[in-house]
Amino acid sequence: MRSKLGQYLQWLLLIPPIVAASLLGSSWTRSHKPAAVQKPATQQTAPSEQEKREYVLEVISMGVTLDKYRQGKLWEALQKGNAYASIREQDKEKYPWSSLDKAGMSGGRAGDSLENGALNTPMYFAVPIFNAEGPIEDPAMQDTPDAPILGLAGSTSSSGMHWHLFVASKRHFDEYPDHILEDVFAFFDANPDVPYIILNSHDGMESRDSNRLPNTPELLKNGRYIPEMPDASALFVLARRERIDAVRKFAYDDAPPEASVDDLNTYGVARRLYLA
Repeated sequence: MRSKLGQYLQWLLLIPPIVAASLLGSSWTRSHKPAAVQKPATQQTAPSEQEKREYVLEVISMGVTLDKYRQGKLWEALQKGNAYASIREQDKEKYPWSSLDKAGMSGGRAGDSLENGALNTPMYFAVPIFNAEGPIEDPAMQDTPDAPILGLAGSTSSSGMHWHLFVASKRHFDEYPDHILEDVFAFFDANPDVPYIILNSHDGMESRDSNRLPNTPELLKNGRYIPEMPDASALFVLARRERIDAVRKFAYDDAPPEASVDDLNTYGVARRLYLA
């Protein structure tokens, strides 16, 4: 009995030294841990002139037409097709017979691109128009400073867009007018207060026929046949995203019930913009 009691006492006497040694070891370990190395703060350098010029233009609205296909229907037709077949209508009986009807259909399709792409942009707001089209052979139809050719944007009246203000900017009339994009970027660089522009393009047998040299064979003829070129048109509203907030308060859908033009000018959207 005494021997067991002595063993218990020995264990109790060993506990304090063990606890003290553990505490000392933990303290020594903490004191010998390497100090955390503070990473030097990276200096924020001002963006260079090249970095300021490296930006993208966002497509905030668009309208596109290829023959009978418009907007998403064109994308669906392209996805269902393949690289070895045309998505154009191959039944010549489904095309208009008279050249006048062919021209009218082409103009209507171009108007669809204009309305789908630009109808919902703010009215009474001057928007620069960049136009890219095919060559104009007829001297009487040439683009001039006093009579600039706006392309799709020149058909606002027939499309019911009388209060959309479009201002002529750069125009390219060539078989490959894609260099006009360089003019678009240069325009944004030179005009820091411009939030967005409109780039439109249109090509087809109707426009080629209208712009051909006088006394040359007509390109649109009467008869059932598949035109050599499709009616193709596209309109893009290109914006600098950081600038677009300035016009957001003007981009609202205003549909007052008054039918009188005088009432609209007095109480409607025109009055609100005048007082803004």
